[in-house]
Amino acid sequence: MEEIAKAEKLFEEGVVKDFVKKAKVLARKGTIFGKQGKWEEAIAALEKSLVEDSNSKVKDDLSKFKKNKKEKDAKEYINPELAEQHNEQGAALYKEGKSYVI
Repeated sequence: MEEIAKAEKLFEEGVVKDFVKKAKVLARKGTIFGKQGKWEEAIAALEKSLVEDSNSKVKDDLSKFKKNKKEKDAKEYINPELAEQHNEQGAALYKEGKSYVI
């Protein structure tokens, strides 16, 4: 958190005016968010960094964080209780000869 506060302070004070330096600060901020597991914030910071300056390491980190976010979202979507409920409803309707649409 301390590093993120430092980065925010640099932007507020207008100390960082060079595009490359802005990109580095944003990339660092994105990396910190990524290590904390805050994928949305990390992706946003890295995308802003790439707007300021194109860097292959930042692009790699961005794709890695997007992949991690996608995996996290997929795991959150899985709900065994809901799946069992839909399975039971589908089986009951099948026995009645009706189609089942979610």
